[in-house]
Order: sequence, then C-alpha cells, then structure tokens
Amino acid sequence: EEEEEEEENEKRNEREQDEKKSKEENKQLSVEQLLNIKDTVFSPHPLSVKLSLATNEKESLCLSLEFFFYPMLDLVTVKTNNNPFCYDVVSLVFSDSKKHTDTVKLFDPFVSDTVLFALDKAGFTGSVSASVIGRVFPTTQKIVGLSATDGSDLRSTLTHTLLSLHREVETAQAITAITSVLATKKFPSVDETIEKFPLEAHSHVFDFNVVDVSNDQKYKGAFSFVVGTSKVRVSAVVRIPHRFPKVSADFTLSFLDQKAPKYVRGAHVNLLAMQRECQRIDDIEGKCTTEEILSIQLRRLQMCVDLLVELNDCLQHNKGSKWCKSIYNGREHVLPFTWSAEERVFVAV
Repeated sequence: EEEEEEEENEKRNEREQDEKKSKEENKQLSVEQLLNIKDTVFSPHPLSVKLSLATNEKESLCLSLEFFFYPMLDLVTVKTNNNPFCYDVVSLVFSDSKKHTDTVKLFDPFVSDTVLFALDKAGFTGSVSASVIGRVFPTTQKIVGLSATDGSDLRSTLTHTLLSLHREVETAQAITAITSVLATKKFPSVDETIEKFPLEAHSHVFDFNVVDVSNDQKYKGAFSFVVGTSKVRVSAVVRIPHRFPKVSADFTLSFLDQKAPKYVRGAHVNLLAMQRECQRIDDIEGKCTTEEILSIQLRRLQMCVDLLVELNDCLQHNKGSKWCKSIYNGREHVLPFTWSAEERVFVAV
C-alpha cells in the first residue's frame, strides 16, 4: 500500500509539473503575442484616400488631405499638408468644438474596450496621437460611417463637410485677392451685369492695413482702411466671419477727426445706416461667388461715402439732390443709402 501511495504521489507531482510547464509556455506565448499587438493595432490599411482642393495657384491656399483607416482601432485619421492655412481649416471644419484640437487620447470613446484591454496588457501607456498618422476628429468618423446612424446621416455629414472645406478655401482666396487690390489704394471692380453702381466713384482708399484676428475664434480674417475724399473720410474695419458668405462680413465705420461731414445731421445714425447697407447681402448671396460678394460690399461702402459727400454739398448750399426724393428721412435724419432700381433714386431702408 505504501508503494502504491508513493507511486500515485510521484504521478501527481509529474502531472502538476507538466501543467505548470504548460502554463508557463502558454503564458510566454501570450506575452509574445501581446508585445506584437501594438504593431498590429497601429498599422493603417494599405489603401489611403487623398483629397485636394485649390481655387488658385498659390500653394499657401491649397488644401491637401489624406485619410488613413486603422481597422483594429476603428479610427480614421486626417493628415494635412504642412501649411498653417490647411491646419486651421481642418481644425475648424472637423472639430465639433470649432477650436484647434489635438488628436484624441487613447482612452477616448472612439477606441473599443477590447483594444484598450489588449493594449493595457501589452504595457502600452501612450496615446493614439503618438502612434498614428494624422489626427482624429468626431466628424471623420461620421464621414466613413463609423458613428453614423443611417445612410442619410452619412450623406448629409459628407456633403456638409465637403462644402465647408470648399467654402474655407474659396473665402481665403477671396480675402487674399481683395486685400491685394485694396493695398494698391483701389477698390475691387464689379461686373456691371452683377451690380451696377449709379454714382460715379470719387472716393479713394487710404491707409490700408491687415488686422490680426488670430486670437478671435469668430473671424477668419480682417482688414482696415480709410475711404473718402479731401472733404469727408470714413475709417472702416472689415471682419470676415468663418461662415462667410452665409453670414455677412462685419463692417465697423467711424468718421475721422476733422473729416466728418459738416452739414449732415445725425452722424452716428447715418454711420449705422451705411453699415447696414454694406452688410446687406440677401439680394446677392447664393447668386455670386465669395469674391464677388465681398467686392460688392466694399463697392457699396464706396458708393455710400460718395453719396454722403454729394448730400453734404447739397445741404451746404441748401438745395435738393437728383439722387433722392428727400435727403432726410424721419426724426433721426437718416440719409437714403439704398439704391432703388425701380424708382431710380436712393431710398432709406
């Protein structure tokens, strides 16, 4: 009996040793597999998609995007060409917060719990931003259907994003083109088939400057200048919002000291009336290009100043004007700055 018991103990010990050895071998194999998981997880699909948008030949205003898909992460990343304009546009269009955002961290809801667990076991403590190409945004996940609820949501997201990208590029081109004209102390030209200005232009551009709006998330660009004649001059600051031309450019006007119209009442009220006329784009939005809309707004400002000079002379000599039925309108003495094609005169709106 003692011999039989001793044999059973030996067999039991052998089985335990075999099981222990097997577990060690399996454990070693699991560690090797886990050490390789990082390379597997952070390997993008061999196919990528490139998107290029450009509305002129300037490289600084060209938008080049490349999309990478990471199957193990279920993530789509966006790589941009190396220029500040492209970086700003991608940050604005793809970020839900409309602010500059870095790539999402590893423990973002985009990454599945299974992948997180495997990476944790493999000893990975970094972030996705250090291991993937490009950046990750919520909108990019919607575009490829990773977080879209249905086909219509996917189509609308993709359409909205592409239109937003195109609008950003087109607006940047318009700002560059128009500021280059203003810098020569001239106003941009407008085709008469788009809008005809009845008054002969006498006002000129003075003291043009680009305004820094890098710290203002509301605007994508701004510039200032002085417009007028030797008698009357108006200082103008024009700010271009990110949603332009869906939203009008913002005009802020003021009279220069010693150059305000001496014979016009209600100077502040009429500055506001001129601002309203410049910012009125409901009749041209959707019918003109972005550059044409901004050009028309600036030419309307020039026309308002020319009309102001004309009416100031009329008031000085106590005579009427052929350009309007009545110089003053209402108790606030508002001048007529809106051209009525039907009546062939300027009217107050």
